[in-house]
Amino acid sequence: MATSSRQAALINGAAAHALDYDDVNMACTGHPSVVLIPGLLALAESRGFSGHDFMTAFAAGYETMCRLGLASGETQYAKGFHTTATLGTGRFQASCRLHGAFTLPFLVPDFAPFDWLD
Repeated sequence: MATSSRQAALINGAAAHALDYDDVNMACTGHPSVVLIPGLLALAESRGFSGHDFMTAFAAGYETMCRLGLASGETQYAKGFHTTATLGTGRFQASCRLHGAFTLPFLVPDFAPFDWLD
C-alpha cells in the first residue's frame, strides 16, 4: 500500500510506541530510536536514500540526542520533562545529515543549551 511520507512517518511512530520499541541510552536518559527511526525511515524511503545513508543519518541523530542529554544532565528530567521528547531535536540533525546539509560540529565543550531550566 502506497502512502505519503508524512502518513508513513505517523504510522511508523504510532507502531513504534504501540510495540514499545524503547531502547535506553543513559547519556540522554531517553529512548532515541523511537524518536529517530519512524520519520527518518519514511523520509529515506520516499527520497530513495540507501541503507548506508539512513544508518549514517541515524547515527548522527542518535549522537546529537546523547550529547544534548549529557549537556543537560538530570535537570530537565528532575523538572518533569521526558527527554525522549525534549531531546528529539536529534531528528533535525538526522534529517540534515541525510540531505547532506549543515550538521552540528560538537566541538564546544562548554555547550549549555538548557540554562532556561534553572
